[in-house]
Amino acid sequence: MKKYFLSLLVLLAAMSCKVKKETQATNENAMENQSVVCPTDVLNWKVYGAAKPQPQFVNKYLPTQYQIYQLNKEDLQTVMNKIKTQKLTVLNLPVYGDCISFELKSSNVMSPELAAKFPELQSYRGFSQQDKAVTASIDYDGKVIRIAVETMKGSFILEPFESDLGTFYLAFDKNNSGIPKVPFEQPKKNK
Repeated sequence: MKKYFLSLLVLLAAMSCKVKKETQATNENAMENQSVVCPTDVLNWKVYGAAKPQPQFVNKYLPTQYQIYQLNKEDLQTVMNKIKTQKLTVLNLPVYGDCISFELKSSNVMSPELAAKFPELQSYRGFSQQDKAVTASIDYDGKVIRIAVETMKGSFILEPFESDLGTFYLAFDKNNSGIPKVPFEQPKKNK
């Protein structure tokens, strides 16, 4: 009985490794076939065109219209370290299908003591180089980046999510968030 159980465990472990390798290979092939938006020498937002990974959100709402992007984690860490040390002050972001360059300024939202305790946390305000009325809030936690962009068209969000294929970024207009509006958020109807 013990031999049977041990054999079954080894078989399951081998199958699990094979599935993980196949998933990783599928993801790597999909990454190679992605088109790049906002190409730079340091960070490329890749449009994820393969079978879309399904975002798993706590609130269970998925935007009605969205685009999925993927970033190389190591490239993102390199860029954010350069921004933190002010060796890089401009970040290109995909917004409403366009590539917008943002000049970054530290938000200084944390006290110096808290910033020293959590050095991986970074927060910036971005100002479009093309249109000063377009601004961005950019937060980085050492692993993923969260971005909200305010434009004349509305609010544009780049929100990270995890899937079995890796980390992706859901890009959508806030009006298409899929989250139901509560009465005070709905426009008043004329009687």
